[in-house]
Amino acid sequence: MIKELLEEMFILKERGYYKQAIEILYKLLEMVESQDETVEILYELAEIHFFSGNLERSMYYVDKLLDMNEEHPEALKLQIKLFSKNPQRRMLIAQKLYKITNKLDDLKLYLALLNKAPKTSSLDAAIQEATVVEEATKLGCVDYVDYLSVIPSLYEERVINGETNTISSTINDNFHC
Repeated sequence: MIKELLEEMFILKERGYYKQAIEILYKLLEMVESQDETVEILYELAEIHFFSGNLERSMYYVDKLLDMNEEHPEALKLQIKLFSKNPQRRMLIAQKLYKITNKLDDLKLYLALLNKAPKTSSLDAAIQEATVVEEATKLGCVDYVDYLSVIPSLYEERVINGETNTISSTINDNFHC
């Protein structure tokens, strides 16, 4: 019964029938017994509410899910999307996501958000740059000698040309992560 309902819910979700998919998910919440199943249903509820534009309800389910499993990667990714107007919060969530998954794509997301975060001083900018280089070094994308010899001139050229996201893009364009 649960499997059939899940299949129906995914079909409805894929076709954009969010209200009907949500109704099935509420039924499933009453039927499941394990915490893992509950967490996955909460994630589906959060994602469907996000797709339907009900961001407040989406955040409610993400928060509820993260209370049960604070290291749920997909919920953290959705949370990053939900905090689109809060770059500092998005960056911190992305950092947590990367520490949990240790995946290259999650590191790239973190670096991109780190680079976009508002810098209130040259000290903040230096700290952010050092963090980016440290994370790229861990991945083997950049070694310290390469950074000292190549990155500063490439970075400076991008700044002079008025480009944004210069730290991450300099590393991504010149080293292979």
